[in-house]
Amino acid sequence: RILQMNDRIFQMNNEGISLLQANDYREAAVLFSDALRVVQSKCKTEEQQTLNSPSAQQEDQKKLPTNALNWSEQSCDQPEESSSSPFIYSRPLIVSPSEILAIKNEATAALLFNFALSLHLHSIRIGARGRASLKTCLQLYQQVRELLPDVPALEAVVHFNAGVIYQELSDFSRAKTCFRLCEGFLFNAEQSTYLHHVDRKAMILNTTTFQEPKLAAAA
Repeated sequence: RILQMNDRIFQMNNEGISLLQANDYREAAVLFSDALRVVQSKCKTEEQQTLNSPSAQQEDQKKLPTNALNWSEQSCDQPEESSSSPFIYSRPLIVSPSEILAIKNEATAALLFNFALSLHLHSIRIGARGRASLKTCLQLYQQVRELLPDVPALEAVVHFNAGVIYQELSDFSRAKTCFRLCEGFLFNAEQSTYLHHVDRKAMILNTTTFQEPKLAAAA
């Protein structure tokens, strides 16, 4: 049953990525949300199996790979409707069935990131109607950081996209904070294969040129 769930999660993530790259952001968000529910069900099943056979769980822990996250080769189109940043980091995360089996946090973080990204892009596309969803995106990006707090490239991306959202919401102080944090993590992730040089260049350009709007002088 666990293996069937792993295959289903892998398949749903790939299908969601295909929808994202076809600019069908809303349907991608629905699929990633459904995949996260399968992950929750899988975790409950694993907990029950662990209670029945603790030695099996210990054996699994010996096989954990590292650095299992990888970005998709293809990024998604940038929504033209954005009024804030000309760039959103839009490469979804891919995982393999073995990583889903062995690394719960990384597989869950990948699905959460892809869910946040699809919702982010959809919210920008629909304009003012998507402002409430943007706040949900911030919560999802935060959950990704909490699951994987020690991956500089991922921290850089999450802070960058959060900064873009705050900029879209006209919360320029928080946007500035996120962009400064992003710059710090980009420096730490400079040699990381996680980030394509084109994406890194675009992120640095946006963070270094960002300026808080000056308040208009009182009449």
